[in-house]
Amino acid sequence: MGYEKQFNGRLKFKTEAYYQYLYNVPVSADVSKNFSLLNVTNTDVINSSNYTSLVNKGKGYNYGLEFSLEKALSKGYYFIITSSLFDSKFKALSGQEFNTTFNTRYVGNLVAGKEWVAGRNKKNLFGLNGKLIYAGGRKYSPVNLSESLRLDEQVIDESQINTLTADPYFRIDFSASYRINSRGKAHLLLLDIQNLLSRENNIGYYYSSNKRSLEKNKWIGILPSLTYRIEL
Repeated sequence: MGYEKQFNGRLKFKTEAYYQYLYNVPVSADVSKNFSLLNVTNTDVINSSNYTSLVNKGKGYNYGLEFSLEKALSKGYYFIITSSLFDSKFKALSGQEFNTTFNTRYVGNLVAGKEWVAGRNKKNLFGLNGKLIYAGGRKYSPVNLSESLRLDEQVIDESQINTLTADPYFRIDFSASYRINSRGKAHLLLLDIQNLLSRENNIGYYYSSNKRSLEKNKWIGILPSLTYRIEL
């Protein structure tokens, strides 16, 4: 269900509400472990015992409201503003309901860019682009430190899955490009810098076997790249 309105043919506002119900989700067959595949990220270090016996008896749901305001590229610039308010839950075999780790509650994005005609013959393009992301903190589970030390592996409190919230997520990306257009081909030089401010966003805590202590689980810092491409 949504609503969309255009202004002057270049500015578009859109809002949409959604609800998603999930069933037959793989969850741990051990009722004492509140494990669900809906709660797994590609950076998780999951104890292999979670996967030894799974049953398709889990459930989950997502619902929310999304907003966007977009200006198409004209007069050399564009921008897109998006925002979302949402809730994301899963149910384990025990029937208990928990937040998914992705349930940050809100997220906002601003993408904008500007192009200038360049070169002696005014055929080339110089462009600057930026992206700002701001979101609520990810959910994570408290670690049972005494048991983790005893077993020398991470043990979480199964009764308090994703009851803790990490710091809000904030990141700025930036890119600059220069495109040389010539007969039959184009040369593109692109400088792309992800996480321009080198902010090490924290997404919770984990047990480190090497340090035998709780450590912050951080995203990487600044990530620059330089690309040259020929387009025929």
